[in-house]
Formats: sequence, C-alpha cells, structure tokens
Amino acid sequence: MKVLFRRNTRAAHIALDAHIADCVAYVLEMGKSRINANSPERYKQVYWIYAFRFLKASFYLQTANATEAHTLENLRSIAVLATQREDNVVCVLASLLEGMFHLKAGRDDTIVRVQTCIAQASKYQLDASIHIPQLAILTHLLDLACSMSQKEPEATSAKLKALQKCMDEFRETPAWSGSSSELLLPLHKHSISSSTICGDTAAVVRPGNAELDYLVMKSFTKAEAYALGYGVFAPTLNKTLILSGTLSPDWPCCLDTVAPSRTNPGSKHSTRCQLVWISMFSPC
Repeated sequence: MKVLFRRNTRAAHIALDAHIADCVAYVLEMGKSRINANSPERYKQVYWIYAFRFLKASFYLQTANATEAHTLENLRSIAVLATQREDNVVCVLASLLEGMFHLKAGRDDTIVRVQTCIAQASKYQLDASIHIPQLAILTHLLDLACSMSQKEPEATSAKLKALQKCMDEFRETPAWSGSSSELLLPLHKHSISSSTICGDTAAVVRPGNAELDYLVMKSFTKAEAYALGYGVFAPTLNKTLILSGTLSPDWPCCLDTVAPSRTNPGSKHSTRCQLVWISMFSPC
C-alpha cells in the first residue's frame, strides 16, 4: 500500500477506503447476525480498522494538499471506535496526530487547535497503558512547536528543557531500544478476535497475552528523537545552555548530526528531519 501511495496517491486512498469499508461491513454483519449489536465483541475486525485508518492518516499527513474535513473525519473515527472499546492509547495517538495535522496546516487558530488536541490526549494521563516514550515525546514536541509559533522565548526555553528531561527519563527504557523504531499500542482483546491475527500478521497486528494484543506502528528511534529536537527546533537552541552542561551530553552529538540543516534548510539532513516529523507513526 505504501508503494502504491508513492506511485499513485489517489489510487492508494481508494484502495484503503475499500479495505476499511470491508472491515466495517464485516463488523456490522457480525453485529446483526451472531452478536448483540451493543456488545463490544462485535468489533472483530477492529484491529484492522485501526491499522488501515492510521495508515490513511499517515498518507494525509504526507500529502501537501490534504483535505481538512477528510483528515479530521478519519482521525476522529479512530478516536470514536477506540473510546467505545476503551483503547485509551489509540485515543491519545489519534489526538496527537490531529495536532500534527493542525500544526502542518498553519491556520490562524493553529495554536488553539493543537493545544486542544494536547489537552484531549492528557485526559488519559492516569492510565498506565499510555505511558509510552514516543507518545510522551511527541506531546512535548507539539507543545514546544506552539511556543515557537507564538515567539515566546521564555516558554520555549522551559518547554525545551521539559523535552530534554522527558527524553533523559526514557533513555534506559528497555522497551525502547536505541535502534528500534517500533511502537506497540496495546489493544484490549476480545474472545472472538483470535481468528483475525496470528504470527503471520505480527508485523502489523501482533498477538499478545490473555488480555492484550498489539498494533505495531512505525515511530522514531532514540537517536531520531534527539535529532528532531535539534533538527526541527534547532533555531531555538541556546549554545550557551548546551555548553554549560544543562542539557544532556547526547544533545550536542545530535546537534552535529543535523548541523547542516541549521545553515542549509534544503540539505538532506534537514529533509530527513522533516520526513521523520511528518511521516512518523504509521502502521509498519
């Protein structure tokens, strides 16, 4: 599907819509025939609805002239389904991706919209299942971007320090290895869902334990996370702050990695940072 998107964007969207329609039709059929329509078990194909809709969201984020109505409808459809099933981590990611879209759109009320999305994601902060490094870092990145857009030096500096602190806290997290870009979203398992996933689907939907299965998403590595902090937000950095030792020793190394993008916005390093920022978080 990703190959098709690179060759023919419209054809990829049509194919995805067909897959989503098939999943929804199957869900409705199951709800009407064998399972009570009000039962959460009727969502037998929910994993694949998530997967296809998140892939569709990543396509919208990579499309220069993506229609706002279609993009938001897709993300909010994910959130509605996730809310019904109490897959809170999916709700959080959907809200953050919506924030990324608003940030990319750059409208007059962008800051208000992005902050609303951050607030929506923050509603679930007491749920341990959402405490995932990549989601926490993305939240900080969006918040920092808002302060940059508002040209608030003090707020930007404070949020930059908060981002660095967040990254340092997750530095030794075993579940997030240095070279891994894999993000596992825990999904509540239902008794009839086992027939739709197996070892062969593990690259997209991975069987878990008795209570959970996992949606496999592509995210950023630890190195890319630091590079995003310097590559996307490099103009806000204070060299004195870096040299003083206030920031993590890993940050100057990442600064060297993306240094060409500071003086040459069109360089391959700058392009890489922008691509990671825009295309992150899509099904593998």
